[in-house]
Amino acid sequence: MTDTPSKSTPKAVAIFQGVSIYKVENSRFWYVRIRDRENKRYIVKRTHQTSQIEARKVAQDLAVSLLADQKPVEKVFHFSSFATRMIKNEQVAVKKGERSIGSFKAMNWCLNNPKWGLIKKFGKKDVREITTTDFREYMDFLDEENPD
Repeated sequence: MTDTPSKSTPKAVAIFQGVSIYKVENSRFWYVRIRDRENKRYIVKRTHQTSQIEARKVAQDLAVSLLADQKPVEKVFHFSSFATRMIKNEQVAVKKGERSIGSFKAMNWCLNNPKWGLIKKFGKKDVREITTTDFREYMDFLDEENPD
């Protein structure tokens, strides 16, 4: 058995960004692959179509329905809006003498670090949806990036 795809199996056909259809060697049906950006994985479904044209239509309908289910997050619930308010509150506390400038700088650095900052990780995510698991995964990522 060889690991190379057969010449008769067509390559993936891009429908639009993040959505494509393809055929598996021993199947007569086309499959659709949709990128789930939030969970950083692909959703794969069988189209139940043997025609590429019909499979394209099914793939488009499925992608549109999945995207329509994802309601956009109101800006006031973005993590970045909470982080911005927190930074402003810290600035006010520093001016009043309630906090040290070092405290403000450390918080600002943790939130706005371009490589691994919290805003980079959770920026447009709904704060009501962030779980302990999400935070734990972020802390594990930090441990891998900065072992010291």
